[in-house]
Amino acid sequence: MIFKSDKTKFILNNCQCDYNFNNIKHNVNKFGFIGKEVEIDNKSGCRLIALGGSTTAGVETKEPYPKILENLLNSSGKDCRILNAGVSSKSLKYIFNRIINEVDQYNPEFITIYNNRNSAWYDATTEKIGSDIINDNFNLKLFKIRFFLEKNIMTYKFIKKIFLKLNEKKYGTPHPTDPKRTINIDYFENGYLNLIDQIYNFVEIRNIKLVLIKQIFY
Repeated sequence: MIFKSDKTKFILNNCQCDYNFNNIKHNVNKFGFIGKEVEIDNKSGCRLIALGGSTTAGVETKEPYPKILENLLNSSGKDCRILNAGVSSKSLKYIFNRIINEVDQYNPEFITIYNNRNSAWYDATTEKIGSDIINDNFNLKLFKIRFFLEKNIMTYKFIKKIFLKLNEKKYGTPHPTDPKRTINIDYFENGYLNLIDQIYNFVEIRNIKLVLIKQIFY
């Protein structure tokens, strides 16, 4: 299977692949993890799987944090291998499905989950999510103008907050960056915590330690 775009290139057929973003290239090994090839059957030392979105994958950085953590642990004599399972724009629901389907293949001692913005952005919305890709110059100019006003004009930010509050009374809690969509508050109060609890129970019976990094909360 081959997928190509301006930013990424994947060739997934039990072969080495590339993950490219803004001229920063990461190798993707034959198991689908970002980083060098690893021997999955080798059970010596500690094994950790790092799950998350673009921060875990290492978009726009030459050395993703799982690699930095692996180097720090090994410099302390821990003999650890960290499998970087980060995938851009993936939420906690995706991570949950991946744990269910894959964790038994790799027999990790630890699983880390770094998932903050993506869960709020994708899982909590009550509307269908459209593409974030800007595909023409006119929309790009509108985006730049809106971004400039948001960053530099306090009056614009104040009027926008009033608009969002009025919209909230009429339609429900607005999405923080897209007023055309609304947020399902129940997801933060119940659904999100329930999903974390399911993940914990699933890995606990396998004697896997779960580490949550920078989780969202309402």
